[in-house]
Amino acid sequence: MNHLPASSSADAAAADSRRVQQERQRFFIAFAVMEGIVLALAAVLIYVLELIDPALGHWVLIAIALLGGGILSTYLVISMRPSRQGPAPVSGAGDRSV
Repeated sequence: MNHLPASSSADAAAADSRRVQQERQRFFIAFAVMEGIVLALAAVLIYVLELIDPALGHWVLIAIALLGGGILSTYLVISMRPSRQGPAPVSGAGDRSV
């Protein structure tokens, strides 16, 4: 039989983990840049160009921040889901229900 050595499978798992971390880092950086640009444009529209009343502008900024937070939270929940899946828990002596 042709089995891979344990170190080879561990190296593959480590490489996969690094790849996933790099993808997440790229997403977070891109997300932060886009969120910053959107918030900066909103601030310019509200406070510099005064196209939006500042009293309403506060709510616009809050809405943008909440939307960004919702998107980021959803991404985190979705991206962490596969990494939580693992072997089924083994029932031991302490798991007996009477």
